[in-house]
Amino acid sequence: MDGRQKTYCIVCGNEKKGIGIRNDRVIEGIRWIKTKITGAKSNNKLVVCRDCYKKYSASKKRFDSRKRLYLALGLIFAVLILIAKMTVISLAFAIFMVVLLYLFAFFNYVPDLDVDSARGGGR
Repeated sequence: MDGRQKTYCIVCGNEKKGIGIRNDRVIEGIRWIKTKITGAKSNNKLVVCRDCYKKYSASKKRFDSRKRLYLALGLIFAVLILIAKMTVISLAFAIFMVVLLYLFAFFNYVPDLDVDSARGGGR
């Protein structure tokens, strides 16, 4: 092995060069679970290749709009629950509903691009 990190496109799955993906909590969590379950740590770099950027961009817009939609729906449910009956249990249930609906958006998770690394570093 030559010591270089392999780069894989998250859209097509092929080994290609491209713009890197920002390592956020979701990506780190997925890697942690993968390491715990399989015991293997690949340490590959995730990217979006030039050919798949348009498809990535559409998926990212859809993910962001779903996050806002599910959050808005959760807040509407929470307000309705709290209007119906204001108790500690209803407040806890309202918070649970907001969080649960927001997490539904992450079934179609699309990570952010690491634009700073693509530019050659921070400012």
